[in-house]
Amino acid sequence: VAGAGIAAGQGPPHHDGMRLPDAVTLRFARGALLAWEPPAPRPRAPAVLLLHGAAAGAWVWAEGFGARLAAAGHPVFAPGFNRGSPAAPAGLADFAEDARAALAAIRRPAVLVGHSLGGLVAQRLLADPAVIGCALLAPVPPEGLAWSNWRLAMA
Repeated sequence: VAGAGIAAGQGPPHHDGMRLPDAVTLRFARGALLAWEPPAPRPRAPAVLLLHGAAAGAWVWAEGFGARLAAAGHPVFAPGFNRGSPAAPAGLADFAEDARAALAAIRRPAVLVGHSLGGLVAQRLLADPAVIGCALLAPVPPEGLAWSNWRLAMA
């Protein structure tokens, strides 16, 4: 996937008149990811891997984050998490493997940006040598939500 000459079209104009790149869908070992190639890549700019929350999908980053980060010179990727099936729903380990496979597929150092569940997934990947930074947006705490929910219920 990395450096594969991902052709990004030009999306609608942003409020400041700048044209934002469109996302393309790429397949990788565990599914698909959205990708935005920067129209004017910045030298040595890291890739950004956007990890969505539990009630969303890769599409949640398409509204603004993906295109704006690409317009700033970063190659941007957003994988979807495999949800499993009703008989065998996916869990945190599965989501971490999805993100790890996406990170391997882009074949370049990346900054992880995780929202909610994606923040917890990002924390699971911090030891990967390809991860060079991480931003957590309203993350699930590393111990999960059971303790937090219990504390709130007992308050």
